[in-house]
This record gives sequence, structure tokens and C-alpha cells, in this order.
Amino acid sequence: MAALMSDAAPGSAWGPFTIERRLGRGPSGTVYLAKEIASGRAVTLKIFHPTLSAAVLDRFETDARRLAGFKHPSILGVESFGRHGEARYLVSEAFEGRNLRDLGSKPPREAAELVLQAARGLAAGWGRLALHRNLKPENVLVGPEGRVCLSDFGFFLESTPYWSPERRQGRTADLRGDLYSLGMLFKELLRDGAPVLDELVAHLTRPEAVERIQMIEYLIARLESFLTTPAAPPGGHGPSADGPLRIGDHQLGVEFQFRAQPVAGGAGAVGGVEGEDPGLQLLQGDQAVGAAQLLGEDGIGPTPGLFA
Repeated sequence: MAALMSDAAPGSAWGPFTIERRLGRGPSGTVYLAKEIASGRAVTLKIFHPTLSAAVLDRFETDARRLAGFKHPSILGVESFGRHGEARYLVSEAFEGRNLRDLGSKPPREAAELVLQAARGLAAGWGRLALHRNLKPENVLVGPEGRVCLSDFGFFLESTPYWSPERRQGRTADLRGDLYSLGMLFKELLRDGAPVLDELVAHLTRPEAVERIQMIEYLIARLESFLTTPAAPPGGHGPSADGPLRIGDHQLGVEFQFRAQPVAGGAGAVGGVEGEDPGLQLLQGDQAVGAAQLLGEDGIGPTPGLFA
């Protein structure tokens, strides 16, 4: 019967793991710092609640496997999805830190750096055809040296205040919903905002999806520009939202639309909320652009030459 429970006592053995301590508990399961008994290696162990349906757990497993083995500094590394008795669990890299809820608001430059890392993590997840779908303060972890990690890609059970209006209306999730959620986090995180950051937050969180920022590279470029521009002296002006955008050595001169829509042979594509599994297409005008081309081989920047 113990294998059916998501609660485990510190110091006890649970399947192939020894439980060190509980890190948190949410709607989908309980998270522990644990050690693999065979290797002694520290891991993050999430044991899913036994009340979850098989269909929900299957979807969680599908989402987890999209990121299994993928390494990116801003995504909590997913290692495996397994079973112990009738319970299911997720193993991720061990990560010591606090979440955005614990950190509270930050000055503009600190907030911009945290959101920039989170945006890079989102972009990398999209490159693996994985929507996050549940960005909230508890799923954005910050280590003692300032490393930001996104956790729980795809794991959602109930609406949160960070969901986009179209999500709350029951429409299928797409990339713009993730950007809206990131904007809501930015809004809460930002203390004594700078004009350029206030503008970004406003554009990310507009009620109508078509009026929001449509391109995560735009957001990344703006944040990088803000962080690399020297702070204004007292009475001076901070970084401007005007002028050409650049990503690396490339000026940003094109607009992209991000949306999830059915694609032939959509296996492994981005999952929708209502059971459909549409493929991911990134569109430049009417021309589809592959996610790998847009995000580049490192999952952080675009393929050289993509932007003119």
C-alpha cells in the first residue's frame, strides 16, 4: 500500500531510492530530495499522487520523455519516468534553491536577469516540442548562484492566475500562452520597474493573444539589450525600447508568429489541452520555419543568417 502513497518519510527507502527530505507538495505530487540506493547519487524525486487518473499520468509521462536526457542550464534536467508498484514517479537532477514565490520582488536588473534565463529555458523546451503550460512561481527555481531552472514542463491539473485568457476559456494551449504566463511572473517579480521593462510586461500580458509579443527571441533580445546597457545616472534615462533589435551579430528584421496547429505525422509534437496533439509550426510570413533552425543547435540563439 505504501507504493500507492505520494508521501514518504525522510530516511525511508522508497523503491530504488532513499528519501532525504521533502522539498514541496503540489496538485500533481510530492517532491523529495532523494538518493539512488545503487549509486548514492542525489536526485530530485517526484512521486505522483495516487488519485491521478491513468490518462493524466500517461500525458505527464509523454511530456517528461520529450525532455529526458536533454541538457540546458535553464531546464531542470529530466532523467527518467518510472513505476514503483502502482505508483509513478519522475526523476530529475538534484537542484538546491528557492522558487520565485519565496524570493519575492526584485530590482529591475535582477528581475530582468531571472526572466531572461527563464525565457531561454522556454525557448529550449519549445525546441524539443515541449510546451510548459504551467508556468507559475513554484515552477521557476533559482539556485544560490542565480541559476534559473524551469521545472514541471507540461504538468498541469488546474487553472492558475498565470494562465492566459484563452487558456482559461478552454482553448488549446500554444506558445503565446507560455509567454503570457512568463509576463505575469515578470510583472510580480519586477520592483520599481524601468520603462522598457514595464513596456515588455504590458506587451506580454495583453488580453488578446494576437496583440502580444509573438516571438521569444524578441523578448530575449530586449532583455539582453537592457542588461548590457549601462545603468543611467541619477536623473538620466535608462535603456531605450527604441532602435534596431539585434541577436548576436544579426539585426532582427523579421516577424514570426508562433502557434500550434495540426501537422501531418504529428508524433512527438506539442500536446494540446483538450486531448489533441497538434504539431508545432513556427511561421515567418507563410513559410514554416523549423524550431531547431529558429533556436539554433545550442537551444539558446538562432541559426546564424536566419535574421537579416
